[in-house]
Amino acid sequence: MRDSVTVHINAPAAKVWAVVSDVTRIGEFSPETFEAKWTDGATGPAVGAKFRGHVKRNGRGPVYWTTCRVTECVENEVFAFA
Repeated sequence: MRDSVTVHINAPAAKVWAVVSDVTRIGEFSPETFEAKWTDGATGPAVGAKFRGHVKRNGRGPVYWTTCRVTECVENEVFAFA
């Protein structure tokens, strides 16, 4: 599955990028993924870095962990993962 979203935010790019690329804060913003943590030695955003997200599908379940890998990472420009 592949998807993308574009949102226009009236804030400096550096501030937005810092929030979006900090996967440990995903639970503050996602309706389904309520926590995430970097894995395999990763400590922050970089191409190839992996993190695990704890998901509660549609707010009801099932509840499961999924592993994601950062696919694009350009500071203040793009943060993408699969």
